[in-house]
Amino acid sequence: MIKGIQIETSEAVVAMNQGSLEVQNGISLADKAGESLQSVLSSSQEVLDMINQIVVASEEQSATSEQISKNVMSISKVTGESTIRIEEIAHHSEDLTRLTESLKEIVSQFRIDDSPKNGNTIANRNSVATSRNSKQLERAR
Repeated sequence: MIKGIQIETSEAVVAMNQGSLEVQNGISLADKAGESLQSVLSSSQEVLDMINQIVVASEEQSATSEQISKNVMSISKVTGESTIRIEEIAHHSEDLTRLTESLKEIVSQFRIDDSPKNGNTIANRNSVATSRNSKQLERAR
């Protein structure tokens, strides 16, 4: 009986030693699993940081693209307005050319003659020429 108890006690000690080894092995595996999870968590955080950087960069690019688009539209508007002003200047230039030609024609009709002939004084000729010139100016406009 004592021998049986000793054997059983000895088997219990062996089982407890083996259980302790398995517990130690389990603790070691749990530590390794914890380290692996920590590594995964650290890698996930790095990926999250990279994603946030990409989001910020994308927002900055979007804002820059919008600003460029607005600037291009502004340039286009100014170019269109310039084109309209150039066309107006060309039109006014043509009007000035026509008026200049009419004025040259009108001025060429004036002659200064100090001697009155047949009641044709400078004043009479000038009033006839002025009447004719007014009509030509109206047509030129």
